Parts: sequence; structure tokens; C-alpha cells
Amino acid sequence: MVKDPAHTGACELFYHDIGDHLSREEKLAIVEQFGSIDNMEWQSIKPNDAGDWINQRDPAFEHFSLLDGKDGVFTFSCNGIQTNRGAWVYHFDKKSHIKNDPNDWSDDPRYIIDLVKRIIRVSVKTMRIVKALPPLNEAKN
Repeated sequence: MVKDPAHTGACELFYHDIGDHLSREEKLAIVEQFGSIDNMEWQSIKPNDAGDWINQRDPAFEHFSLLDGKDGVFTFSCNGIQTNRGAWVYHFDKKSHIKNDPNDWSDDPRYIIDLVKRIIRVSVKTMRIVKALPPLNEAKN
């Protein structure tokens, strides 16, 4: 960002897109090809109502269904299958060089994907069962 001390009035921001997913060196090489920032084509940018300057959000997302919460697709949420044993399950012993890695449990490259799909399927079926239950009338003390 370059500040012009002689400028008066509202702030003006200008932007030049040099591409995505570039390394620092690639970005600097592109800027260096211009020789000076005066040789670059700049576009004036202004924030939208949401305060986005660049890559402004698409208003169509405002009409998408919420995934969770009171009005969401899923009214009940949890952490799913969780053991909190990650540090125990994945282990490498320096002396014996024995490694216990869940990614090695199957030669099938789709093993984890299929496992997650089964977990999701069980979760969805569980939600259907829970939604079909009659309301619980708890006695007030």
C-alpha cells in the first residue's frame, strides 16, 4: 500500500490482480516485469455493503439453507464419532520404528471416504429416528 501525503479527501484503493496460488518469488517476478508500479494497470476497488473489497461474495448465498441452528437443515448437531484418542492411535516408536497409522489400515484408497460415508449415513438415519419420536413431556418440579 502506498500513501500519498498530498492526497486529500476519501481514501482510494487500487488493485492489480497478478493471479492466484503463486509463490512469493513468482509474484515478485511478475511485479518486476512491469519495471515500476506506474506501468501496472490498476483498478479502483470499493467495498460492498458487506465490507468485502476483493473477491466480493455472491448475494445468492444469502438464500441458501442454513446447515445448523434453529432454522437449519440439521436441528441437532454433535461431534459425531469422536474418541479423542488421536495421539494414542497414531504412534511411532523411535526404538522399534513401529508405526501405528489409521491410514495404513487398508490398501483400499477409498477406505477413509467409504468409512466417512457410512458414518454420515448412520447420522442421517439417526436424525430421522429422532425427528420421528414424539415430544418428551418432562414433569416440572
